[in-house]
Amino acid sequence: MSIMPIRVLLIEDSLLDAVLAIEVLKGGPGFQVVHKQTLAEVTAFLAASSFDVVLLDLGLPDSEGLATAASVMQWGPALPIIILTGNDDDAAARQAIKLGAQDYLVKGTIVPDLFYRSIRYSIERKKAEQALKESEAILRRSQEIAHIGSWRFYSDSQELDWSQEVFRILGMEPGSRPADYQLFRERVHPDDREAVDRFYFGDEGQSGAGEIVHRVLRADGTIRTIREKKERAEGTGGGNGWVGTFHDITDALALEEKYFHAQKMEAIGTLAGGIAHDFNNILTSILGYADLARMAMDDGVPAQEDLAQVIIAATRAKHHVRQILDFSRKSENDRQLVATHQIVLEALRLLRASLPENVEIRQWIATRNTTVLCDPSRFHQVVMNLCTNAYQAMPQGGRLEVRLEPVEVDPALRSRYPELVENAYLRLMVIDTGHGIDPEALGRVFDPYYSTKETGQGTGLGLSVVHGIVSQLGGTVRVDSEPGRGACFSVYLPLAAEDRGTKEERIAGPLEASGGGNILYVDNEEAIAVLGKKILEPYGYGVTCCSSGIDALTLFARDPSRFDLVISDYSMPQIMGTRLISEIRRIRPDIPTILVSGLIDGNVVESGQVLAIDAILEKPLDKEILARTVQHILG
Repeated sequence: MSIMPIRVLLIEDSLLDAVLAIEVLKGGPGFQVVHKQTLAEVTAFLAASSFDVVLLDLGLPDSEGLATAASVMQWGPALPIIILTGNDDDAAARQAIKLGAQDYLVKGTIVPDLFYRSIRYSIERKKAEQALKESEAILRRSQEIAHIGSWRFYSDSQELDWSQEVFRILGMEPGSRPADYQLFRERVHPDDREAVDRFYFGDEGQSGAGEIVHRVLRADGTIRTIREKKERAEGTGGGNGWVGTFHDITDALALEEKYFHAQKMEAIGTLAGGIAHDFNNILTSILGYADLARMAMDDGVPAQEDLAQVIIAATRAKHHVRQILDFSRKSENDRQLVATHQIVLEALRLLRASLPENVEIRQWIATRNTTVLCDPSRFHQVVMNLCTNAYQAMPQGGRLEVRLEPVEVDPALRSRYPELVENAYLRLMVIDTGHGIDPEALGRVFDPYYSTKETGQGTGLGLSVVHGIVSQLGGTVRVDSEPGRGACFSVYLPLAAEDRGTKEERIAGPLEASGGGNILYVDNEEAIAVLGKKILEPYGYGVTCCSSGIDALTLFARDPSRFDLVISDYSMPQIMGTRLISEIRRIRPDIPTILVSGLIDGNVVESGQVLAIDAILEKPLDKEILARTVQHILG
């Protein structure tokens, strides 16, 4: 196998010294030598040729001393350089070594084997240096990407060696000043300094390993959270030193907090959805049968008023269930294009009549480009809940500010609110000058039933309902507050792109007895199926009740032409309503269907769209809506 030659650039102005060096190299293993006498020749030559090593005389006609070495290093930074020196310039050669040259040899005393070895070792050392530099560059870049710096601490002298990333994390220019422990301690949050002192100077036992999470104050005044890990450093005098990592975990903690909050809200929402479904089944029977009983009585019967109170109480319970569904993001409300400024102005008019005189209201309400696709009653609830929360935070009086305006999402806003994926939003800001919110409570203000108010002054549902409604509309809500400095709640909702009218047309017109039709009504709660029968029969419909989905399917399969409409509950134990409708459609594809559910969420709506269900109704059933819907479908 042939050996690749070693390409040598000899820069020597003395022809005699050059000839001697070339003769020595000719006797070596595979050297190819190119000789140049001036720095000017080398400048052009290096750009067009490649070499493995440079032999350099410091005294050239057009350059002298260390400037010669510096120039060659600049043009060929990856080239190993060996200095050829006379007896009188040994000091200059040593200085060149400090600049980065690999070795120096004294002319006239060069031994061939030592010469060859010096060249080979110089090449190997330079390659190792370049590999180390590349490795360090990769490490620096990796630290920048991961936001993890590294450090070495000398306990006796309290000196610190920081990587560039530690400087960046602290908001300082890398190498702007020597690092020592006192400099670092100034950057540590005052509340965390004692713990950090123990971490750097304490004994962590046999292993010497340790970990701490603390806060630092950046040069720009912002606070970051740092996780440091350490181990004993070798060769620092009996274990009196440490090496460690410096990890900025601020963003990771924020993401983790958002994840846990989302998980918590999802768990609460799932529980709330199940409870709401069961409650709505119960309320359907209470409201439906109470209303039927009241209507069956003669006017003036005392029990009629009693039943009216039952209906009022059950209706209030229905609204409470709706609130639970709102904060859990489980409800799907009728949405339409709403000019929100009108709702805000109306809400403020109502508030002015009820607020104490020591609360001043200031408003900045845009009247153009405020259209949002939403349920107007839900948006009104957001405004009222936020304003109520604001004035309750000012028992001694203060100022309530309400702002409504369209905003374009620029990079600065998106960096603060990464969840804003659209380009244009409506921003509602409600600001108070009250007592503010302490940091511990700040992260929990949107939790259901969490309240800083005294017992009896609130349910703790107001802000959680706001969070649920806003999230359901594809928006976000944030709060900024400090103790003693009031609070600012900011709501962002996607602006509507164009006027598209209401989402659905309402069924209108007088309710009259129909021309008839046979309906199969399926609900695992027999009382609800019977209630449906009692509601619909007075309008001329024949209703067959089933409390089992399996029985209903069997009944329909016996005589598919018997029925003109199927009404089914969504959630049933043996067979889901959607599965029942799907199987019935296999038997008779043209049969109209209505799906009823105690919880209309995204799954119910999507199932209705996939199966082309004619209508979806929510429990507790409103008898008029049920009758109108059936009338609309059957004609």
